[in-house]
This record gives sequence, structure tokens and C-alpha cells, in this order.
Amino acid sequence: MGIEIFFFNFVNHRFGIYSLSYFINQPPHTTGIMRECAYKAGLLNKLSSNNLEFTTEPEAAALYCLNVVKEYNLKPGDSFCVVDCGGGTVDITIRKLLVKNGLGEITERIGYPCGSTFVDKEFLKFIGEKVGMHALSDFKKNHYKQIQYLVQRFFCHRIKFDFNGKQSEWKTKKLNLLNYCSNLQEYVTGYRKTEMENAGWIIKIDFTSVKEMFDPVVNKILELITEQLNASKEKCSAMFLVGGFAESAYLLNKVKETFKSQVNEICVPTLPITAVVKGGLYYGLNINTVKTREFWN
Repeated sequence: MGIEIFFFNFVNHRFGIYSLSYFINQPPHTTGIMRECAYKAGLLNKLSSNNLEFTTEPEAAALYCLNVVKEYNLKPGDSFCVVDCGGGTVDITIRKLLVKNGLGEITERIGYPCGSTFVDKEFLKFIGEKVGMHALSDFKKNHYKQIQYLVQRFFCHRIKFDFNGKQSEWKTKKLNLLNYCSNLQEYVTGYRKTEMENAGWIIKIDFTSVKEMFDPVVNKILELITEQLNASKEKCSAMFLVGGFAESAYLLNKVKETFKSQVNEICVPTLPITAVVKGGLYYGLNINTVKTREFWN
């Protein structure tokens, strides 16, 4: 049974609906590929079906922010910056609030691969400097699940989203590698193995080390925001950080510190990780209103 038939039978039985339309969020410039994938998945009975609509992920994030602009007293004519900080890429646009909840675009989207997973990579680079890059690379090839366990259960859970950049609030963390990567010791050789054995396979992670994991990624995001603000001829009334990386206290603090004199309100909406999904739903429910959006030079 195809996906389309399954969905149709379900909603027909549950809600008495006889026609389905699909609204899909997509990365920019992938409409053709996504339509073909939807067709092959059985969502459409023909490739050119009108029952499929797309909105880009950055636009969906902006649509989500429409639901919170009233909390900051934004009115039609005001502009706001949306910083969509995902795991892989960061996409930034400056939008204008139009009448009837319309959405204008002041600057074209810019994006760059500097999402939260690049902080993870800096963490693994730090580990590699302790045990040897070749050892870590070989270990990763053969024990990828253990690497993911190390990143998710230790780094993300205990460091990544707790770090706020305030040295007075940071306590050095101790990482026992064997608790997370039991097979890693088989790959470490030479003086590094001796050093790790003498340390009991424990690595101390201090404030400076964590800051150095974040800064290359965060600085690139600040650079992108600066580029967008400079490209806009209008002052931004607000800036919204959404996406999973928006939950980083350090990222938010650095953005506020850097742009507080240029933007009145800088904030993270509730549940920022769901912004793209909820924005896509808003698009589907309000497609006629959303389609009135304009581009402003």
C-alpha cells in the first residue's frame, strides 16, 4: 500500500475527508528534487499534481516568528531578523511585517554550514589532540555508535547547552573516555597511550577549551548576522533565534552582546527547535495570506 493510499484511508475514515493536500518544508533551491521524491514516495498520483506545496525552511522559520512578534509590540512596517540555527546550516533573513499578517522580505537569504554539529566536530578535534587524530579517525570508522554516544550523552548533555560563556559559573568537567568509548584504548598508541593510561583515561575539560570549541562556529554566525544587518537599509526592531542551536546560552549571549546597540529585542521564542515545523503548518493553514508576501528592495 502506498503512503498516499494509507493517508487517504486514514483521514477518510477518521475525518470524512476525501481530498488531501501536502505542504512540505524544504531546504532552499530543492523544489524539483523534493517533488520527485514525494512522487516516488506515493504522495502524488502524478508529478505535476497541484496537491503539493512547498515552503523553504528559512521562510517557515520566519512564518513561525509571525506568531510571536505581537509580544514585542511589532507593527506593520517594522522589520525583524530571523536567525535559523540548525544542526548543519545557519540561514538568516530580514523580514518586514505587512498588514494582515503578511510577510515581506528585505534581504535575500544567506546561509552557511556553521550549525551546532560543527561545535561537536570541534569537541572531537579536542579529543583527537589528546588521543591522536589517526587513532580517533580509525576508531570512528569502526565504532561510530560509540562516537555518537560520546557526543550526545556527554558533550551535548553535560557541556554544549550548559555553557554560557561566563567563566565564574564554569566548573571543569572530567571525561572518563572508557565510560563512553570502551574500545578507544585499542587504537591509541605511543606516548599518547602512556599519557592516557597515566591519567586513567580521564580528560579534564576547562573553560578555555570549551570556549575554543564554540568560538569558530559562533564567530561565523555573528559575521553572517552582521552581513545581513549591513545589507538592510532599515533598522531591525527585533531578532529571533530559532532552531536547535538557538537553545545555546552562549550563542544567545554573544548575539546580544554584539548587536544590542543595533537591535532593540533579541530573543529565542518558546521551543525554538520546532520553529520550522510549526511555521510549515502555519503556511499550510494560511496559504492565501502568506502568498501575499512581497520583496522589498
